Amino acid sequence: MSDSLKAFNTYIRTIKELALGNATEHTHRSALKSLVESLSDGVVATNEPRRVACGGL
Repeated sequence: MSDSLKAFNTYIRTIKELALGNATEHTHRSALKSLVESLSDGVVATNEPRRVACGGL
């Protein structure tokens, strides 16, 4: 089994464990962060980074 498939299976298992009936989007973010970071070395996922000025409008 590939590392990516193992990471995805871990993600699915974690999501199922978190399915408590009172979960919100925020409940699952740590599992998604772990999945994204496991797919490639050097990837750092940030959950709700602080706002920065951009655009110019």
